[in-house]
Amino acid sequence: MADALGVFHFLRPAWLWALAPFALYALALYFRDRERSPWAGAVEARLLKHLIAGARVRALLTPEALLIPLGVVAVLAAAGPTWASQPNSGDPAQSPLVIVVELSRSMGAKDVSPSRAERARLELRDFVRARPASPTALIVVAGSAHVLMPMTDDPAVLEPYLNALSPELMPSDGEAFERAAQLVAPLALESQAPLNVLLVSDGIPPGGAAAFAELHRKQRVGVVVLAVGTSQGDPARGARPLDLPSLERFAAGVDADVIELSFASRDVDRILHAVALNRAKSLAGSDAEFWQDSGYLFAIPLVIGIALWFRRGFALGRLAMLSLLLLTGCSGRLLDVWLTPDQQGRLLFDQGRYREAAERFRDPMWRGLAFYAQGKFADAAASFAGLDSKEGLYNLGNAQAQGGKLGSALLAYERALRKAPTFRAARHNADLVRELIRSQQEDTDQEDMKKAEQDSGDAASQLSPDQIAVPEPPGAKQASAEREEVALSPAEEAAWLRQVQTEPSEFLKRKLAVLAARQGP
Repeated sequence: MADALGVFHFLRPAWLWALAPFALYALALYFRDRERSPWAGAVEARLLKHLIAGARVRALLTPEALLIPLGVVAVLAAAGPTWASQPNSGDPAQSPLVIVVELSRSMGAKDVSPSRAERARLELRDFVRARPASPTALIVVAGSAHVLMPMTDDPAVLEPYLNALSPELMPSDGEAFERAAQLVAPLALESQAPLNVLLVSDGIPPGGAAAFAELHRKQRVGVVVLAVGTSQGDPARGARPLDLPSLERFAAGVDADVIELSFASRDVDRILHAVALNRAKSLAGSDAEFWQDSGYLFAIPLVIGIALWFRRGFALGRLAMLSLLLLTGCSGRLLDVWLTPDQQGRLLFDQGRYREAAERFRDPMWRGLAFYAQGKFADAAASFAGLDSKEGLYNLGNAQAQGGKLGSALLAYERALRKAPTFRAARHNADLVRELIRSQQEDTDQEDMKKAEQDSGDAASQLSPDQIAVPEPPGAKQASAEREEVALSPAEEAAWLRQVQTEPSEFLKRKLAVLAARQGP
């Protein structure tokens, strides 16, 4: 409730000026009623109110008097009161997020089944899937801190890194949260929109809390805390209990929400709400595309008041004018009186006015189709991502394929086929995308081979047999592989992790060991 009151405002505050005529009208009625009684000149006012039975009640139930509260309610509704964000609105590119995951040894405790790190990994995977096309980075922290994945808006690229999260991944144990805050700082500077940090931990030391609090104060970084663990801890493995007091003190200092681990779906919803609330605090109050207009709630007292206008002696003309004020004022468009936003969007869509249609639509399917028709494939994918039907997944795959995210598109088509194995269009597109991925890999391999031949000075035919396979000293191959692994781009690493036959965590473990050695103590 406190959060809602903190962001309560009016989308159209200029409508509040319409309260002035009702205030003047109330004053006019007051002075008129004082002179209305013929006994007013003969009896003192303090006695007259006791001589005329029921005068005060009858005065309050007159049409003129009831018009005032009804008018006030109508004006408040027209001003667009709001305190909550739209459930699926806004450009997801405006919600960049950095996930900071603690992977100290205590995160291996099994007081949360199957372990703290494993439960956190599963919830983060669901959370990332719930934010498609949204920029997300991943930082891991223990005795050192590392950017495991820079900003990416492709969940398929991020997922292999999430699957590898484990305390065994880190080179050393510890709580280097100060270093993690230093890694977040440049991401906040590069972000085009206010940055959020999701901190996943079982406790934060004072130094780390101070570093993130400074980041929040200087760069307005929003924070959400996911607390992992129980108050009992895991004595068998020497794991400390969940240090909830330290997380709550830290959250109070940065105006953050602390979400204790419970059920995956509920936690994901709560994290999404907290991130949206942080974003809401940085948005303009008039951004109706993001805020949910709650003026419709005022229809309840209006209906009760309107019912009284059917009494004998009440005039419906003034009521009609008042209703028109409410209906046109709440949205600013007279068309809203007769058509729902989706119906208006469908008319605009049929006329080829796709940009305006996307602004009207509330149905995610039609909104995504309007974005798709404009060529805004990232926005279309974000709209389709909330759908779990075969048509929604099929359209999601189309939008991602058109946007160049072939891996994500293939996953969407495969999900659609699991729901409807006879979905021919999805199968056709899945085969097509799979072939495109294969051809791109072949083209890349051929280009790399040609470049290697050019760099060597000639074709392979000039190589002698003893030059084809040159033996390397022991350990040289591993050192060379480590240098190449560090040089890989995030997308290349993700592709390699999906195809590698060994455990992906081994690759990342070697990479972080090399990076930690370079950082030094």
